[in-house]
Amino acid sequence: MPLYALFHRVFPVPYGIKLLIAVWIGLGAAAGAGLFAGLIDRVAVVVTILGGCLGSALLAGLLAPIRRVDRTLTQWDRTG
Repeated sequence: MPLYALFHRVFPVPYGIKLLIAVWIGLGAAAGAGLFAGLIDRVAVVVTILGGCLGSALLAGLLAPIRRVDRTLTQWDRTG
């Protein structure tokens, strides 16, 4: 939980977006480290970015029910 609290301080956005940010940070770190070390070429970086886009789209689709529940609870909290 402390890691989530820290992440929430840096990125005060809904949970689904936090998850996507974490995925992109991980992909970016892996691609950047590999490119910096000269272990992968530019084509691999492009494939990693495209894979990240596809993975983000799939995660967004999987998180749709959670966002729906979050919207419902937020609306209920506002209206009582």
